[in-house]
Amino acid sequence: MEEKEIWYNPENTSKLSEADAKFIFEQAEKQLKETSDVAATVVTRTTTLCTVVAAVLIGLIGFTISKIDTLPLTNKILLTCYIGIAYLLILVIHLANNLKGKAYYIIGGEPKSLFIDTFLETEESQRMTRFYFNEFVEYQKRISINKATNIERWRLYHKCVNAVAYLPAGLIVIYLLLSLFTACSCS
Repeated sequence: MEEKEIWYNPENTSKLSEADAKFIFEQAEKQLKETSDVAATVVTRTTTLCTVVAAVLIGLIGFTISKIDTLPLTNKILLTCYIGIAYLLILVIHLANNLKGKAYYIIGGEPKSLFIDTFLETEESQRMTRFYFNEFVEYQKRISINKATNIERWRLYHKCVNAVAYLPAGLIVIYLLLSLFTACSCS
């Protein structure tokens, strides 16, 4: 059974005026919209990075294919290309996972959850306050879930950006190590 997290002081709910509840609701609505906007930003940036990485991958594959006929398969340039291709392929897979649809909670409540007996049985003078209160409590849950999803997506995006940034240096080191290894084995 899922335990509900109560982030507010239940004793304060009786002190809540309609104006207070409306103000809190409006702020919560802004925050919830912000989490959706951040999600769109992450997806846009991930898409751009995925496109760049895919282009580099295609270029590296093309270069490797063009050299296969003229160089031995164990040539240090080709070996470096093989490693680069594998690295970029793994990176594209991670980026693609970051583009997969995630459950995001959006603004608004469904009428079926609002037009219910509990609300209609509430004293009319308290009804709007109760509506606002229940919606901003629900919005807080949605905000928390959206933020957690966004944090995870940003983490993966930044990890991939760093991986792309280290790629040139990594390929140079691999090439130099292969050169050193082939020089040592020839002596």
